[in-house]
Amino acid sequence: MDSVRSAPVRDNYPMCATWPGSVKLGVKVELKCNANLPKFRYLIAQAGANSLDGSFTICELEAYEPVNKDSLIWKRQAGTYLTGYKMTSLKSRSVMQCVNRCRHSGQCDSINFNVGSLTCQLNKHANGYSPKKLTNNVDWSFYTAYYY
Repeated sequence: MDSVRSAPVRDNYPMCATWPGSVKLGVKVELKCNANLPKFRYLIAQAGANSLDGSFTICELEAYEPVNKDSLIWKRQAGTYLTGYKMTSLKSRSVMQCVNRCRHSGQCDSINFNVGSLTCQLNKHANGYSPKKLTNNVDWSFYTAYYY
C-alpha cells in the first residue's frame, strides 16, 4: 500500500455478510447482504478471524444491488439476542412495530424482541457483528434484514 492508502483493518469497515463455516470445494454459496449498508464500489473478501490455516481461496465473486430496495426479508433466530450493539430500547406492541421502528430510524441494522415484555431493542452494527455476541435466551428473538 502507498502512503495515501492503507490496508483495511478487520471490523473497521461496513460488513455485508459472513459465511458461518467452511465451504466445500466446487460448491456455490450465496450470501445476502445486510439491508442497511450504503452503496460501495469495492468488496473486501477475507478469511475468518478464526480460520485454522489462514488460507482463503476464491474463484469468482459477484455482487448485485437489489432490484427493489423495499424487498426485504427479516430472518429470525429464536431464543437468541445480540449483545453489545444496542442503540436504543423501547416498548412495542408487536415484532412488526419494532421492525418498522428499525426501518424508519435510518441507522438500525437488526432488532432484538422480547414477546413477553414487548421490549424492542434496535441494534446498530454497520461493520458487522461478532457471532460471539449472540446470546442464548428463550425469551428473546434476534432479527436481521436482508434483501431478497
